[in-house]
Amino acid sequence: MNKYHSKYTLMIDHLTLLVKDIDQSLTFYQQTLGLELLKIENEKHHLGVGDKILFTLMTNDHVVSKAKTTGLYHFALLMPQRSDLGSLLHHFHVNKTVVQGGADHGVSEAIYLADPDGNGIEIYVDKKDASWPINQNGLAMVSEPLPVEDIMQTRLTNQPFKMPLGTIIGHLHFHVKNLSEAKTFFIDVIGFELMQAMSSAVFVSDNKYHHHLGFNVWNGTHIPNRPDDMVGLVDYHLNVSVENETALIKRLNEHQIKIYYDQNGRYLYDINHVKTYF
Repeated sequence: MNKYHSKYTLMIDHLTLLVKDIDQSLTFYQQTLGLELLKIENEKHHLGVGDKILFTLMTNDHVVSKAKTTGLYHFALLMPQRSDLGSLLHHFHVNKTVVQGGADHGVSEAIYLADPDGNGIEIYVDKKDASWPINQNGLAMVSEPLPVEDIMQTRLTNQPFKMPLGTIIGHLHFHVKNLSEAKTFFIDVIGFELMQAMSSAVFVSDNKYHHHLGFNVWNGTHIPNRPDDMVGLVDYHLNVSVENETALIKRLNEHQIKIYYDQNGRYLYDINHVKTYF
């Protein structure tokens, strides 16, 4: 953990995905991404590194394929070191893994791909925060070409790739219907701070991180929410410190957002009607 991802940070630290073929997905996440299957419980498959569960996979007999809805654009795995990204890129090169792209964002270096159901995944490493690009409006993330060969040269081993200890959920990125409504929800209600706003995407965070959450309208502004039986994001967990819990609950009450409880704990529904545990 670092100062931007600690127990005191408002951030997403776990998510659950609905997939069509659990065996195919487990093969992908273990063999392609080097994650570990840590536990199977009530037909839910928990994956992560070391003893840290990062996300959960589940399925049922009625799952339908991805369509253009609100919900997950991608979830992002943050690795500790640039050499880890070098090892992953080398692993992808050797195994001819198809990626969707890569970019130097000024704040980070990232690669993008999708799982077998089309759920977007970003895997990245942060640059030192002192070098993050800033302009008169604040943070100014960019999308420049990724120096793939240079990063691959930083790898420390050619051994079969395993996702390194210390890897965490760095951020999530959502499709939403309306940027203004999403800003109100995630900033005024949940408590994130605006870091960068563009015409079609917004990035928010806690403690001045470049972003713990992004949301965009790239799927359109008249799209439905994801149906319960469609592959994609089922729920996620928002880490809320004890110090900030009372203030969050007060804001939820002020905005008339109902709090629910189930066997997994306390939750609300976010702007996309996705279960948000906290």
